[in-house]
Amino acid sequence: MRNMIASLRWGVAAAGIHVAFLAVFLLSACTDVGDRDNPLDPGASNYVAQDENGQTAEDDSLNQLIDDIKNGVVDTSDGFSQELIDSVKSGAVTVDDLRASSSSKMVASSSSKNVRSSSSETKSVSSSDTPASSSEKVQPSSSVSSVFSIMEYLNPNVEYDSITDDRDGQIYKTVNINGRVWMAQNLNFETEKSVCQGDKKESCAKFGRLYAWGDALDSAGIYGDKAKGCGRGILCEMPPAYEMIRGVCPEGFHLPSTVEFSELVSIAGTDGAKMKSKKTWSDGGSDDYGFSALQAGRKVKDTWHDGESYMWSISQANKYAADALEIVEGWDHVIRMNEANKDEAYSLRCLQDYEVLGELTDDRDGQKYKTIRIGSQNWMAENLNYAYLQGTSTEDSSSYCLDNIAENCNKYGRLYLWGAAMDSAAVYSETGKDCGDREECSPSYPVRGVCPKGWHLPTAEEFRILGQNGGYALKSTTAWHDGENGSDFYGFNAIPAGAKGYVGDDCTNALNYDACENAARFWTSTEHDYASALIMSLGAEDDNEPKHIPTEGKGYALSVRCIED
Repeated sequence: MRNMIASLRWGVAAAGIHVAFLAVFLLSACTDVGDRDNPLDPGASNYVAQDENGQTAEDDSLNQLIDDIKNGVVDTSDGFSQELIDSVKSGAVTVDDLRASSSSKMVASSSSKNVRSSSSETKSVSSSDTPASSSEKVQPSSSVSSVFSIMEYLNPNVEYDSITDDRDGQIYKTVNINGRVWMAQNLNFETEKSVCQGDKKESCAKFGRLYAWGDALDSAGIYGDKAKGCGRGILCEMPPAYEMIRGVCPEGFHLPSTVEFSELVSIAGTDGAKMKSKKTWSDGGSDDYGFSALQAGRKVKDTWHDGESYMWSISQANKYAADALEIVEGWDHVIRMNEANKDEAYSLRCLQDYEVLGELTDDRDGQKYKTIRIGSQNWMAENLNYAYLQGTSTEDSSSYCLDNIAENCNKYGRLYLWGAAMDSAAVYSETGKDCGDREECSPSYPVRGVCPKGWHLPTAEEFRILGQNGGYALKSTTAWHDGENGSDFYGFNAIPAGAKGYVGDDCTNALNYDACENAARFWTSTEHDYASALIMSLGAEDDNEPKHIPTEGKGYALSVRCIED
């Protein structure tokens, strides 16, 4: 016979939801302490987690609790929510989750606490050290059901992992989306200036905390100095994004860039429902990938706005604004990048660090190229310099050095006709065969083209994803004239290699080369029509606006950047 359980106040976030309250197990003294037939008897199994005084949780006890729930010994009559019971039985709540709840700094109840006596018995002691009556059964607080209701926002059909933030012991679920490990919950780490939606602590438990941009980047320099001093009114001189700015994220994680967020937009196909939690949005979410975005809202000056989701990136637009991921309600489930005032308080989603710098060797000629991973894309960080010398109907070659000066190939890479970039002669693959000037073709994607083995000529969409941060962040920090250098924030290192035009075109000199060092133009494998194809074009005056992908005549010779298959 169940003859005890005084109270249980949970802080476990099932399925890895924010661990917001300290697990405080208030088990009253039992008259049959040694009754081993009673699984709730403290003499049989002590469901004790760390209390606010720092007593250590015991895995054996927590395992016993889970076993008892799975075996039906513990049910809702003991003060446990049905949601918790279902989550334990399905495996969504584990010992790690329970242990995490016990390490949280937020205490569900300060009026009572657990202590363990020297005889290993468990008893409930009030704040006045008056033992609770063994016949008294205290009902769980109203916060229990509200805390556990948030377990519904994760997708039960998606496989999650978890991480522990060593600073406060909170555990967060993580999810792998397209090779990147994202936190599947908003950060709930308390900083001096972070706030809870509506100034309600229970909102932090569900939605995580809201941060101004400078606070998110750790402008105080507590966890690193990469963004120290950043905030509104300052155009921060931050290191390149590939160095990964931790901000206030857990160790080993960083704040996403616009490029990294843009990958999610691309994966969703601009359909925000695919990134929304299934049950918390009134317009419905499908949460296809387990990102499980919630309507955490934002704070603008002294006004609270709810119903939508806003998440900071590290990418700044100017002194007063930075880029953020916006997932709105209605509006056909729009998901997009948008500029926001740095003073507004937004959510944070952290992304696990990953290797970004590498080197590629072209087996055809032994040349080596630096590579850079930008989000999930792995790019060559230098222009291709492979001598593709297949002739055309009017010329004896189809790739060139700027101004016909050999040294320029080493400096800028080679310039390729679109047919050469596509390997229309099918020297290395059939994927771009017969794709030349004045010819419509049907390439097989990905198109290797003139690229080294294992790499391909980018599509317009791949360049569009890259270009979300604007040309300024992609341009090199040197070589552009009249002070028009870029920040090279992502390590793409776009240099102004110019172009070679049609014979007879009025370019910058008699050799028909645009050699004035004011443009970087790259072929894509995406055809526009029989005479033109889409390109990525960066100019001298490029800013932080997302790049438009224009067209160019196939008879021009442009640079080539390859992307890994």
